[in-house]
Amino acid sequence: GGSARFMFMFSLRDLREELDRRMNNVNDTDWRFFAQSAVASGTPTAVNTLMQQFSGRCSPVSKYVLFHAYDKCRGELVKSVRAVALSTGNPTLRGWAFELEQIDLIRTCMDSKDVKYVTNGHGWSFRPVSEMEFDENNFTSFNIGSCTVIWCLKWNQGCFDVAFLMGGTLITVQFTVSQKHTLKPNYIRKLWEALDKNVTVREVVHVGVRENDWEDLNIILSAVGVGRQVGEEAAVFDILVRRSPMLEGTSATEEACNFNDPNTITTLEPVKM
Repeated sequence: GGSARFMFMFSLRDLREELDRRMNNVNDTDWRFFAQSAVASGTPTAVNTLMQQFSGRCSPVSKYVLFHAYDKCRGELVKSVRAVALSTGNPTLRGWAFELEQIDLIRTCMDSKDVKYVTNGHGWSFRPVSEMEFDENNFTSFNIGSCTVIWCLKWNQGCFDVAFLMGGTLITVQFTVSQKHTLKPNYIRKLWEALDKNVTVREVVHVGVRENDWEDLNIILSAVGVGRQVGEEAAVFDILVRRSPMLEGTSATEEACNFNDPNTITTLEPVKM
């Protein structure tokens, strides 16, 4: 929750319940304060306790609160978080802003007639026509289309921020502003196992999307992680690992799922799962 007092007062489960209680106390009108970089005097207490201040500019107190606020404010919050990140230079806020912008682009593509496709300009273009929610173990609903976006409900989901199912290809995506990203296959395996109950996944691709200098992104395989192949046991599947520039919206392209561009291929061999 971004609060040292909360850290010592509550267990993780109790903290989530407390934050949820406070967010439920924010009415529809007061959610607008989250899309502003300054909290005016007289702001409701529920808003004040869910905001933090950086050099005189305000933003949601944690990523957990940020994405709850995004569901209420959408585009205006995206602009506000980016403005605070630029003015303060805070690396955490930069990461939040970039991830939020990319998530917002995907949602806009689903809702807008102007943005027909999202592309990385290196062989991957898509337009989600259906969506599902994944809670780390199971899906809250199951709705498969030609391109399905899979939203992660777990607030601190590891390894990837969002996933896509395009035909028989599962694509997990991590948005980052850092130069290094750690690949933790156990998280991908949980998603694969949940999908495998209903559909056949023929290929798994993990894509690290970096805001700037994406060719320099260093994707490192985690030294530990439940789910990877052990010993001589046959691997269930391979994970192809790719780098990517930031995603952009376009009105003129077609769907493509080609990850063979040599500029995007990392030095990692396919990871055995």
